[in-house]
Amino acid sequence: MLPHQNEFKIWYPYEVFYIESMFTLARSAMLEVSVFHEVIRQIMEKDAKNKNLLIDAVQNFITYSASLSRYFWPSSRELIHVLRGEKLREAFSMEDSSPLKDRKLRNFIEHFDEKLDSYLAKGIVGNIIPNYVGYKSHISEVDHFFRAYFLDEAVFRVLDIEYKVDPIIQEVVKVHNLLIDFNENGGRLPNAS
Repeated sequence: MLPHQNEFKIWYPYEVFYIESMFTLARSAMLEVSVFHEVIRQIMEKDAKNKNLLIDAVQNFITYSASLSRYFWPSSRELIHVLRGEKLREAFSMEDSSPLKDRKLRNFIEHFDEKLDSYLAKGIVGNIIPNYVGYKSHISEVDHFFRAYFLDEAVFRVLDIEYKVDPIIQEVVKVHNLLIDFNENGGRLPNAS
């Protein structure tokens, strides 16, 4: 451990590296949100040709969000990572109630291949629908979705697990906007008050 790490959670000359690393993920997430909103607009105008693109955009957005989450709530309990997470949560005013903290979501994304194995191993009976974008009220109890987005609930379902998308989008927008501010202010994180 470098001497400065005893004094700082993140040594101030290194803050810019965290800002840039997180900014890459946040920008990518925001691009997916743009695609998502555009396809929703098209669907509302009765143009449904890009429905699968919506599913891809939501899943990509969730993946980028899970990656951002690790900066705030690291998996490792090693001191250097714990301190980094504390500093970033302070700088972004990130509460433990944040939708980005959802460990179930992170684990699902990080271990998707294993979750898919387990899902398929239990056997599925009924209508199997690879991709669905539409209203939850239009489906039956025997419908099983690999991936679905329910327009009436703003919910993304993958392998029978559902996630409300809007709260995650709002949190990523907050992070993205703060990263812009931090970048414009010399690549520095604010000091905790």
